[in-house]
Amino acid sequence: MSVFRADLDLRGFHAKTNRAEAVFGRTLDRFVSRGAHEFAREEKLQAPKAFSAMTQSIAVQQNGTADYSVVPTARYAEAVEKGGKPHLAPLLPLYLWLKYTKRVSDEKELRARTYGLRRFIAKHGTKANPFVNRTRIKMQGRVVRLVRDGVAAATQEAFGK
Repeated sequence: MSVFRADLDLRGFHAKTNRAEAVFGRTLDRFVSRGAHEFAREEKLQAPKAFSAMTQSIAVQQNGTADYSVVPTARYAEAVEKGGKPHLAPLLPLYLWLKYTKRVSDEKELRARTYGLRRFIAKHGTKANPFVNRTRIKMQGRVVRLVRDGVAAATQEAFGK
């Protein structure tokens, strides 16, 4: 006759599950934070760099445990990402952008180009530069891999001992 016997240590099980709550939060937060910072680094590389204001505005914000957001905080970030409808653009930013990127030294030519660019934007709008979407596509695999590694490390730390 064969006998099957099982002993359950419920106190040990409860202790490990209670410990797992703290361990999972702490360990996953470390891995998700790393993923968010790597994402921000890549997004800064993908962002347009005429004045570097867009690049410098990209920041990692912690919303909670293992919850991070990577956001460009520049006011014009959405217009760059999605493009703009035809509108009458302000002259000063166009003037400074042309002066910096096109390196025009003649003041008369610079003013003419500024007004010409303004007319073009008023007629056609601005082209989208979806740098956030490019970054999301490029970094998706890496971030998922980091989260999986975090879950594996948290499981090992909580239940492996």
